Amino acid sequence: MVSAIELEGVSYAYKQREALKDITLAVPSGTRFALLGPNGSGKTTLFRLLSTLLKPQSGQISVAGLSLEKEPNEIRRKLGVVFQSPSVDKKLTVHENLLCHGMLLGYSRSDLETRIHRRLGEFDLADRENDRVDTLSGGLQRRVELAKALLHRPEVLLLDEPTSGLDPVARAQFWKQIHRLSNDEQMTIIYTTHAFDEAEHCLQVAILRDGALIASDTPEALRSSMSKRLLTLKASDGAALLKQVTEQFQLPARLDHDGIHLELKADDTRANALLAEFAGSLNSYHWRRPDLGDVYFGLTGETFRAGDVT
Repeated sequence: MVSAIELEGVSYAYKQREALKDITLAVPSGTRFALLGPNGSGKTTLFRLLSTLLKPQSGQISVAGLSLEKEPNEIRRKLGVVFQSPSVDKKLTVHENLLCHGMLLGYSRSDLETRIHRRLGEFDLADRENDRVDTLSGGLQRRVELAKALLHRPEVLLLDEPTSGLDPVARAQFWKQIHRLSNDEQMTIIYTTHAFDEAEHCLQVAILRDGALIASDTPEALRSSMSKRLLTLKASDGAALLKQVTEQFQLPARLDHDGIHLELKADDTRANALLAEFAGSLNSYHWRRPDLGDVYFGLTGETFRAGDVT
């Protein structure tokens, strides 16, 4: 499969701090690809390199077959970029924002109006095109950002923490649009995220930690790499139960807002003994399949869900 983006031996440092360490990675054309990791993992530095905001220090990066070091201007013409911080002018209308952006791209007025109305229709913004952006909800503003980034129909769309600050309904609508772009336009879409559930929207995921690439595969393959079942326990005092479980049964476990999660092989007889021992302390328990959060914990012994305790 042809790669939209290739990295070979890419490293980057801010003075003495290594942000990326010898990253080698290929992103197939037409895929949805997530860069998953906690703050400080290197995903923002990698995003800034791919969007040509930073120049490579070592290693090779190519985008759409072009060298990032030698052909950054040509690469920019093939990119659509949506940054975490809003880049639309909130005092302008939706239409004015897209018009200004398109004129900077050098389109004729007639061609530009055709492109604007196409994207406004696709993102259900046609009835808001004359509204100022500062009157729109966060979800609608994000759609304006997407429409603007897609005016020139880029080969690669880069999204930095794209649902930051959106409510659950707006997030669901946003991902519906991303799936449509991926399926209908065969666009390569790369996004950074620290949310495991958002990485599930991708077809492939690269997991970063402390500047290093620790895993890269499809979500299903990463989940299947775990040979253990997951037992989730819920109790009124989760922290106290976690301490008892780990001390008494010597099992790897983590606590988050969903409960205590334990990894057990299918033939591990300690499960029944554990459930019997703590039956009086449990509110509920259930078995489940591993998710990407479990994969990260299995690889690193750490977790970074909001509110997690390790």
